[in-house]
Parts: sequence; C-alpha cells; structure tokens
Amino acid sequence: MIKCGDFSAWNGDVNWDRVKAAGLTHAILKVIRRDFDPDKQFENNWKGCQLAGVHICGVYNYVYTPTVEEAIAAAKRVLEVLDGRKVTVWMDVEDECMRNLGSELIDIIKAYKHTIEDAGYEFGIYTGMAWYGGYIAPYADEEILNCDYWIARYYLGYDEMALDTDPNEDKKPSVVRNLVGWQYTSSGIVDGVDGVCDLSVFYGEHEEIADDTDDTSDTEEEEITDNNNEPVDVTYAAYTDRWWDEVTNDSDWAGKGDNTAIKAITIRVSRGEVKYRVHLLNGGWLPYVTGCDYDDFDNGYAGDKKHEIDAVEIIYYTPDGEDYKYARYMVSPFGLRNFYPEQVDNETGNGMDGYAGEFGKAIDKFQLVVE
Repeated sequence: MIKCGDFSAWNGDVNWDRVKAAGLTHAILKVIRRDFDPDKQFENNWKGCQLAGVHICGVYNYVYTPTVEEAIAAAKRVLEVLDGRKVTVWMDVEDECMRNLGSELIDIIKAYKHTIEDAGYEFGIYTGMAWYGGYIAPYADEEILNCDYWIARYYLGYDEMALDTDPNEDKKPSVVRNLVGWQYTSSGIVDGVDGVCDLSVFYGEHEEIADDTDDTSDTEEEEITDNNNEPVDVTYAAYTDRWWDEVTNDSDWAGKGDNTAIKAITIRVSRGEVKYRVHLLNGGWLPYVTGCDYDDFDNGYAGDKKHEIDAVEIIYYTPDGEDYKYARYMVSPFGLRNFYPEQVDNETGNGMDGYAGEFGKAIDKFQLVVE
C-alpha cells in the first residue's frame, strides 16, 4: 500500500520538495479542464514532481461528456496534452450531466477507454462509491466491471487527516472487483500544500512501482551518473523564406537576422524530449509540436512558414533518473541589436513571462541551450 495525493490548479502552487520531505512519494495530476485547455498547474506540477522525485503514477480527467463523441474528443485531448508521457489515465466519472444515462454511460466509458488504450496507455475509472453503485454497476458489462477502479469514500466525512494518519482498512470500499486505489479523504494535510488536498492509498502494481523507484542496480546507477555528467546537445533551425543552417547549443543563433522575420522553428535534443510552440504576430499560439522534420507540417516544426512569429515557448523534459535540466532560450525582435532576457522553460516570475518574445514584435533570431 502506498499513499498518493491528487492535485490540480485548485491546490495552487505546490512546494514539491516539502511534499516529498513530508513523505508523500506519489501523485496523480489533473490534466485538462472542462474547456479542454490543460489544467493551469499541470505542467508546473509535472515538472515539480520530476524535480523533487515524486513519482507521477497517473493523470485524471474530470469528464463532462454525456455523448460518445464528446468522450472520444476528451480522450484525444488528454493524449495531446500528455504528448507521449506514458502514465495511467483515470476517467473521472461523477458529473451531474452523466447521471441517469443508463447503458449509454457504459458506451461513453468504453469509447473513452478504447481511445486511451489504443494509444498505448493504461486506463482506469475514478468515481464515488455511491456513484458506482447507482449509475455504473447496474448497466456495466464484463469489460467495465473488470476495469481498474479508484474509488472515493470519505469515512470520516470532511474531518482533516494528517498525511501520517493511516486510513482504517475496514472502511475500504468493497463494491468493485478491481480496487486499485481508495481516495479516503479530501481533507488531507500535507506540508508544502496550502490548505487541504485529496489523499488516497493504492494497492497492487502501484506498490511495485514504489519499490522499483528505490531498487536501482549498481550498473543502472553508473549509467545514470554518466548521463548526468554528459551535456544535452540541442540542435535547432529557423525558417524565413527558406530553412537556414542548423545551430547546436549556443555556438550561434538561428535565423537570417537583419530584421528578417522568422516564420517557423524546428528543434531536436540528443537526450530527453522537447515540446515547443510559437505565437503568430497579430495572431495566437499554434499547437505544441515535439518533432524535428522540415517536411512534417503536423509535428516536425512550429509555425506555418507564412506568418511572422513574435514569441516562442520551449519546454524540456529530463529523462527519469537524471538531474533536472531546463530549456534556456532567448529571442531578438526587430530593431533590437541584443536579445531579450533569457527564458527558462515556461516558468513565470523573476522577470519571465512563460515564453520568450513580446507580442506585437516579430523576432529575427533565437538561441537555445539545455542545461
């Protein structure tokens, strides 16, 4: 049995170092909102967990999907935001709009489930004990009855519970076949979290994950140490009227310069993963991309090669087990001989806006390192 907290923008800025020091080693993060935008703290929480060594054992999606089509759309959006980060996806089924749908609810859950599983992700259902008994179980077939379940049951009501207080296992929900997780309070007290938070215990495979986290062979430790000592090389290029020469790290800057607007960028890293997007002058943000391919319009570069860019956002994802690294990047706008101050990933504060650039001013150069 391991303890796990679930977190969203509702919890504000979490101090993950303090959370880990308090003894909470696992987390599940809210991934998207009702409008399909990422939860406002999702990326910050993901990075904070990585940096502090808190294991992310899943994400959850509170769904507002009373039709099969809406369920599929929500699942696809979750996959887009995860962008290859393989964790269990929990479908949070409890909203008023999904009550009293009868067997239609089962079709909705299946549509969401199959979309997630077909993409290679693990799937589970989160709901309350009464919700399961009243709206899912009476209509479920074997496929849905045999799903992994994470069930909420607050046997102490909304009384606050300290992290080091273990739940009474006699009160554990027993209504499902495969109880993977039990959310036993929504009033947990954990150092590093302002106010209260949800706390759960997880069983079975999740316990094995916890054991594996600390079970590293000497060989693996040597490999991790070696990787930590090796720099991450980042190679990138910019498009104006054509693709200009690739640049590696801070050996130069990308673009033509001389007040010639950049209209697309492409990036690859020697280790880890990178996600990036651009903002169009007098327009908006284009979707994130993760690839590096001059011929792949969908995921090979950011930009459309037609419209000028005025801002760039780049996020680097450190491989598991390595010391945390960041994308550090700068852009230069028209009419400015020097670069704007450095931006680190999509962080805000300390003079950073979450992106490099200034809306309304086209950029003609950019530079990037990972360290």
